[in-house]
Amino acid sequence: MILSFATSSTVLTPAQPIRISVVLTDPDGVDDVIGGTLLDTEDRAYGTFATTAGEGAYEVTLTWSDANAVETISQQPETGLRRSLIARFFDGGGQQVERSFEIVLQCGFEGGLACGGACVDARRDRRNCGACDWSCPGNNCQNGICRLGDVRAEEGESTCDEVCAGEASGEWFCDASLDEVRDPGRAEYQCFKGLGRNPVVAIESCDQVVPETTECETQDEPATQRFMGCICWLRRP
Repeated sequence: MILSFATSSTVLTPAQPIRISVVLTDPDGVDDVIGGTLLDTEDRAYGTFATTAGEGAYEVTLTWSDANAVETISQQPETGLRRSLIARFFDGGGQQVERSFEIVLQCGFEGGLACGGACVDARRDRRNCGACDWSCPGNNCQNGICRLGDVRAEEGESTCDEVCAGEASGEWFCDASLDEVRDPGRAEYQCFKGLGRNPVVAIESCDQVVPETTECETQDEPATQRFMGCICWLRRP
């Protein structure tokens, strides 16, 4: 019979193991208890309970590496990662008693995502941008979205929607509603003066048509130069 069951936490992180403590008794005396095992619902062993100083008291410590050794820890960003475990004990007569409980596996920091047993910052990791194994072709991960910035317009493209849709390496899109950290989609005419670039026309809407020409002056003579750069974002499947 289980008299007491306690866990130090229900959240397992790489830095914070979980200690499970159990106190048992037996009709034939506590010495008749052989021991116990920490299992999952598929009878895979996570650890073995050891006796402590107290009579009938058992304890086991579950670490991140222990859990990963049984099944690789990987998760989707939209859902939490949970595992159901069982503390099962036996006595000399073959009788058994068990207690089921659930733990949550988390990386323990903002943006943390478990991929292949390792924790990454999915907000910035270009190889796991927003999801495990989602690599950014542009090598620029911002807030979990792949960014391709300052894409020059090709012939026949007059809006950022057209520019981003024309990218061949994936389903890129322009979204002017993104917050300031991600940068809005933008298009610009820029006039060049010396080695610097001075934008003279900037538009904020992805479907806003850029004017055909914009005049500006260089240090030497009046000139007109067309440049449109757009911020494009890669849509994750």
